[in-house]
Amino acid sequence: MGNEDWNDVLKRIKDELSVLVRFVDKTRTGLDSLQTTVKLSSEKFPEASRQLSAVAGELENAANNIIALLENLLMEHEEAQDVIRSLHEWAAGLSPEEKKKGAALFGKLEGISNSMKKDLMEIFSSLSFQDLTGQKLKKVVEGLSIVESKLLELAINFDFNDTIKLRDKKAMLNELKEVANEPMKLNQDVVDKILKELGA
Repeated sequence: MGNEDWNDVLKRIKDELSVLVRFVDKTRTGLDSLQTTVKLSSEKFPEASRQLSAVAGELENAANNIIALLENLLMEHEEAQDVIRSLHEWAAGLSPEEKKKGAALFGKLEGISNSMKKDLMEIFSSLSFQDLTGQKLKKVVEGLSIVESKLLELAINFDFNDTIKLRDKKAMLNELKEVANEPMKLNQDVVDKILKELGA
């Protein structure tokens, strides 16, 4: 093999090594970026998940309280309807002039009563949409919980600072897998413990 052939081989090796160095550098930069992303996400997700969970719980409590109040109002409305019927029967014995005056008052009372019932039913209808919103929020919280669990799993697996012993890493991953079956059960203590181990 002549000098030119060796120079050609050396140039190709140099080019390949340059490509490899650039690839390693990009990978290292990507891993640094991933470390920052995973760390930030694993710190922020628990709080976002807790806040959404609290909102969903408050929505559910508010809806339950409003429904209980509406049910009471509907029962009182039925009682008011009974009173109006009783007054109609009582008014049957009145003079024609008093009957005419009473009929106008009964008409007004029935109009108010019907309007109230319509409004109460409209509120019930609106609450059903609020209930659907609450259910959607619960699904979002479950989704966030799953994402949070996966981010923590990534953080444990990559352990960028090599701070977790292999035995502890396996225990943490097992704990996350147990919780993954019930996303809403991701315990904040587990999250805090993992983040502490990771130095976050």
